[in-house]
This record gives sequence, C-alpha cells and structure tokens, in this order.
Amino acid sequence: PGRFNAILSEFLDGLTAPPTRGVSLREIGQENWEDVVKLELEEAQLSFMEPNAVSLAESRFHPWMLPLAIYNDDEVVGFVMFSQWPDPREGNYWVHRFMIDRRHQGKGYGTAAMRELLRLFTTRYPACQTLWIGYDARNTPAQQFYARLGFVEQGEAPWGGDLCAKIELKG
Repeated sequence: PGRFNAILSEFLDGLTAPPTRGVSLREIGQENWEDVVKLELEEAQLSFMEPNAVSLAESRFHPWMLPLAIYNDDEVVGFVMFSQWPDPREGNYWVHRFMIDRRHQGKGYGTAAMRELLRLFTTRYPACQTLWIGYDARNTPAQQFYARLGFVEQGEAPWGGDLCAKIELKG
C-alpha cells in the first residue's frame, strides 16, 4: 500500500504541476544571495530547518558544504546545500539542506531540483557512490518525498534526533 500510494501521489503531482524544464541549480553570489535569504518555509515547517542565512554562513566555515540556489527559469524558488566532498566529521556525502519556498511548494520544483542534484552528483562527483540526507523525524512530508525519489531510511542520523536516508548512485 505504501508503494502504491507513493506512485499514485507522484502521478497526481505530475497532473497539477507546471512544467519544470526550467529548474536548475546555480551558484550563489552577489547578485542572488539576498533572494536566497528571503525564501520562506510554511509556519509549520520553520522548526525543521535552519534559516538560509545561517546555512550560507555555515558554508563559509565548512568548505566542504556547497550552497546552491534552486531556480525555475530566472526565479529563485529554493535552496540546497550539500557535501562537495566527504564530510570530514564522518566521511559521507550529505544533502545538508533542501527547501522550496512556501509559495512554490507543490508545483514539482522540489522533485525536479532533487533529480537535478542527483544528476549533478553522478556527473561531477563520481567518487560519491552513496548520498545521505537527514530530516526532522516529525517531517512526514519530507520523509515521503525522499522515499518517492529512492532514498531508503536508515534510522537515526549520526548527530541524533533526526532521521536519515540514503540513495545509492550509479555512475
């Protein structure tokens, strides 16, 4: 039943979602950092993730973390930050942050952006065979979203409190 529901949900999302051919991941620089900082989550999601400004600051002190803006055509609609080489604290590649602005959720941008990220990993980071993601245990929509994309839950994250999942990448 769970697999059926995931397939049905993905199918239905595709019926109502606008075309996402324009979804891309782009570097964050002087021209777009403020747009990234202004992205917002729904009120009920605020406790699930650090603000993007904090993530950008964190990336300055942890050089293995690469923050990118998620665009649909020329509009910033989300944010992702990931390990561009294994996290020196425990040796895995991680998606540290992933969010779509509250005004753009449910439009297919998250799915398209995550697929773009997985494609990026298989082309730019061939040494990465497994990609990990952590999420708040109370965030059921995120858990279901990552499962639909092929991430397999692994239980509690190494830092405790959150859940984590992984996906095996094929080079």
